[in-house]
Amino acid sequence: KIISTTNHLHHELKQPRKNPSTMARNLIHHFVFKLLIPLLLHLVSNPILILSSSSNAALIELSKLFSFMKPFKSKALFSNKNIHNFRIDSATVHKLFAFVTPISTPKRRSKIPYHFYSSCRNTSNFKMKLDTYHDGDAGSTTCNKGSSIHPSFSSYLSSVTSEVSNNHIDGIKLNAIIGNEAGDADSIISSLALSYVLSDGYCLSSSIGNKAGCHSGNSIPSSSLCVGTCDHMNIPVVSVERNDMALRRDTSLLLEMANIDWKSLLYYKDAIINDIFSSRYSSEFSRQNLSLTLVDHNRIRSELCHIEDAVTKIIDHHEDESCHVQVPQSDRIIAFENKRPLVGSTCTLVTELLMENMKHDHPQRFKALDPQLGLSLLGVILLDTMNMDKSAGKGIPRDAKAIQFLLDSSQWMRLEPGRKYDELDKIFPNGIGSQPDCSSLYAFLSQSKFDTVFWDEMSTRDTLRIDYKNFQVDQSTKSRVTCFGISSVLLQLDSLVSKEEFHKQLETYMNEEADVPLLVVMAMILRDGKPQRELMLVANDDNLLENLTKFLLFNNSAAFLQLSEVVNRSNTNNINMVRMNQANSKGSRKQVAPILLEFFSRNKS
Repeated sequence: KIISTTNHLHHELKQPRKNPSTMARNLIHHFVFKLLIPLLLHLVSNPILILSSSSNAALIELSKLFSFMKPFKSKALFSNKNIHNFRIDSATVHKLFAFVTPISTPKRRSKIPYHFYSSCRNTSNFKMKLDTYHDGDAGSTTCNKGSSIHPSFSSYLSSVTSEVSNNHIDGIKLNAIIGNEAGDADSIISSLALSYVLSDGYCLSSSIGNKAGCHSGNSIPSSSLCVGTCDHMNIPVVSVERNDMALRRDTSLLLEMANIDWKSLLYYKDAIINDIFSSRYSSEFSRQNLSLTLVDHNRIRSELCHIEDAVTKIIDHHEDESCHVQVPQSDRIIAFENKRPLVGSTCTLVTELLMENMKHDHPQRFKALDPQLGLSLLGVILLDTMNMDKSAGKGIPRDAKAIQFLLDSSQWMRLEPGRKYDELDKIFPNGIGSQPDCSSLYAFLSQSKFDTVFWDEMSTRDTLRIDYKNFQVDQSTKSRVTCFGISSVLLQLDSLVSKEEFHKQLETYMNEEADVPLLVVMAMILRDGKPQRELMLVANDDNLLENLTKFLLFNNSAAFLQLSEVVNRSNTNNINMVRMNQANSKGSRKQVAPILLEFFSRNKS
């Protein structure tokens, strides 16, 4: 500041002036208001932090780091719109500049200025540097998980994409967090949210998977789901290909509402992600630098079976397929028991992580949840539980508790929707920045997800693959069938089979793209807000289809689905189809898949 002012004064004195009084007035104004007053303000006991940038957008993102401070306006001193000012106390200064080195000795750091720590070469380490502070000697560091400074959800995701895309990951241990291959809203948002939560210095409670939902308050050891070091990076991977994200309208609209650019995320089969999953696992050294966290599934997809031993953590609410035995029990959080899930959404488990640790470990942040994160998690839980509709049977008290926590703890006043929708007035009845209305938010997302025009215009291939999951049959059963697939579609079966080239595209998808001997199509629509389900079995082998049909209709294991066969069976070319009505709408893919696995374990032929 002194050098800048001196240079300015020198420049002013060299300029020819017709009016000396004008030159003197300019010099005095610059000296007083550009140097003297800011310097005096800096020296008072209640100092002021001034953030300045030529880019107002960048400044807004940076200022979100200091949202816990009370901003104030001083137009007389700082009229530039690209300057934000915050009142802070001396204690906050030390926490704020934990990643910088004191100019003088540590003993006098409370009364001296700071300069930036130059070795912080990439943005992903910026937050991690904030979590490291000098304690005693300048050379010793301690992880400060209680820091209240953290980037916004969108800023964090952008920084991770930037660091990975620019290949700033050499020598860094990577933990890739990925959802299931169906890539629904729960899989996508839970992977993004979990990565942000872990990178923000939280630790995962070992009781999150507890069937009763009781939290002991004890944290998992630091060797598990706690990330707070500069040599470790969490990478959230959207579990579908980039071009397929547009088909997931509910997810893309929710992210846009939360002001998150879904096009800039990292996607499965992106070149850089393929490189991480291949070259980083080509040697013993590389294997030590890559780990995987599975969310919303507990068996890695077959395309990634070459790195299955890299799986170190699982967070899921589907039946345990007993894979990846190397994962410690404390890191194997699978909320499923007695053929039913213990929560309606994986996002509920991530929210319980926040509830446990913000309440017990970080009380100062208990009501300071990032609104972008809060809205994203809230939207998915509402979708998965159908707004806690009792007749749907998807939501349980744990989900309700998570919803209330997100409503109460998110800093809604900081939310700035990325797009303007007509429905925003209904979603935020008291205005943007207020608490959202759950029913209106669910209605908006649900309508985009179940949009009949959208589904009717989709090709048969896209309809089948938009929410498809492959299931592996346990080989110890010695079943002739090694795998099968289940596609969830949100339209009536009559509408599906009437699509152009339905039989041709169905056969091609099942036999070539999915490459399964059995494809189960689970159809669901909403009628008067209530779910109605149908089921269709498609197989090449008529004997397989006949045996499976009898099992689903008459075996006690499938009785709760309340299936009844539709008379018109279809045999076309090389495929056979059986359609059924499902009276119990509560039976989703989570319940149907275990029943099919049980069938193959009993029928080895």
